[in-house]
Formats: sequence, structure tokens, C-alpha cells
Amino acid sequence: MANVWDWTLGYLVVFAVLQFAVYAYYRRQVDDDPTPDPAGGDPAGIDRTVANTSVRGSETTDSRRCPHCGASNEPDSRYRYCRNCTKSLSGA
Repeated sequence: MANVWDWTLGYLVVFAVLQFAVYAYYRRQVDDDPTPDPAGGDPAGIDRTVANTSVRGSETTDSRRCPHCGASNEPDSRYRYCRNCTKSLSGA
């Protein structure tokens, strides 16, 4: 009967060591990620406010402005969400 307990204890020790190794591996990957922007921006450094320009390259005079971020959007009523902040263009 002692042989069964030896195997069980050995299994639990090996399992715990493997779990710790996996935890340490993933923890090291998280620590190696680039540091976020000190200003609190996107950690990838992408400026998401450049979407204020029109897709065609020039501002249209009949564009719809987002009530949340002020971005210029297409005047077509089929578009319900802002292309910059993805909030509703209806202001709700």
C-alpha cells in the first residue's frame, strides 16, 4: 500500500513543479511586454485620433460630427457609430 502513496506523492510534487514552471514562463512574458505610454495612451503607440480626417482624404462640408469626440464622419445616415470612438452618432 505504501507504493501507491509514494506514486501519489510523487505525482503531486511533479504536478506542482510543472504548474510553477508554467506560471513563471507566462509571468516572464508579461514582464517583457513594452511599457505603456506614460501619458496613459495606447501601449502600441498608435494615435487613434488621426481618424478625424475623411476617408477620401479631404474634409467634406456636409459631414456629421460625433457628439462625443468631435470626429468628422460620413454624412450617410446608414452609419450609426463614430469611426474614431465607436460611440453612437445620435448622441445617446
